[in-house]
Amino acid sequence: MNNLEMSDKAKPLLAAVIKHICDNVDPISKEYFALGEGRADRWR
Repeated sequence: MNNLEMSDKAKPLLAAVIKHICDNVDPISKEYFALGEGRADRWR
């Protein structure tokens, strides 16, 4: 069968992406979703 395990070369990249999400995306997610809260049309 095929080996679908992540290569050792790619593991640091995944760790960097996870760190970016935890440090930069998660903290503002709640604020982002609250911006459109209560609007009749979420796209306006």
